[in-house]
Amino acid sequence: MEFRDFDTNPSTLLARLGSSYARSYSYPTFYLNAGFGNARTTALGISPEDGWQIAGTARQRWRSDAASSTRSTSVVGYAQFFKALDFGGPAHAVLAGRVAAGWEDDKTASALEAGGVSGGILSVIPGITIGEGRRTFFVRGFPAGAQVGTSAVGASAELRIPLAQPNRGWLLLPLFVQKMNVTLFTDGASAWCPAGTTNTTVCGGKGTASAWMQSAGAELQFDTALQYDVPYRFRLGVAAPVLNTVFSSGRRVAAYFSVGASF
Repeated sequence: MEFRDFDTNPSTLLARLGSSYARSYSYPTFYLNAGFGNARTTALGISPEDGWQIAGTARQRWRSDAASSTRSTSVVGYAQFFKALDFGGPAHAVLAGRVAAGWEDDKTASALEAGGVSGGILSVIPGITIGEGRRTFFVRGFPAGAQVGTSAVGASAELRIPLAQPNRGWLLLPLFVQKMNVTLFTDGASAWCPAGTTNTTVCGGKGTASAWMQSAGAELQFDTALQYDVPYRFRLGVAAPVLNTVFSSGRRVAAYFSVGASF
């Protein structure tokens, strides 16, 4: 269940926005999720290996006071594979790939977004977090939400290579580094509104052309443990937009810091 309320500062401005902003709204939502995977993860491995994963989510969402006119449906799914490569070293290298697709009908009030960095979220102290969270149509090197629409597709490929396994702490601090890895990657995605759409919330009542964004880059990754037993993966990366760079906000190269795996 989702609830929406509106407020302004100063509060007297709210009355100028219209009566529709002076009330609360509730949105019941129904999800159906399914997935399957057979990739394996080893104790010393840097990634899932020798398998694949597939998952999908269907969602229905509506506004409780106008269910028939606001009921919307969306479907999002992805498939990914992992292949171990024996180049020597402390663990297997892994070739990983991923494809994703999403669709929403014309009644949707939420957009599919393409762009940004995918990973986890780490709360450092209350109010301060690291990471942007998990994204379905990520393109490193482009800002989050560089494209929005009711249809989206994406694909990524990574070569994950182990560098070292220090397996040691740092001074007397409760910080330990277990593994160091490097990843070479390319990402691509596009989000758009199909021609003939009647959606006004996301698309403004008109279609937009599909423009494939592509980037390439590299990451240095550290598998660590904080407070002795809480594992985290920290990622330092650089990515360069290489296709449809008009959506990159003028950045020729973007550096970023994230936590968790990209996928």
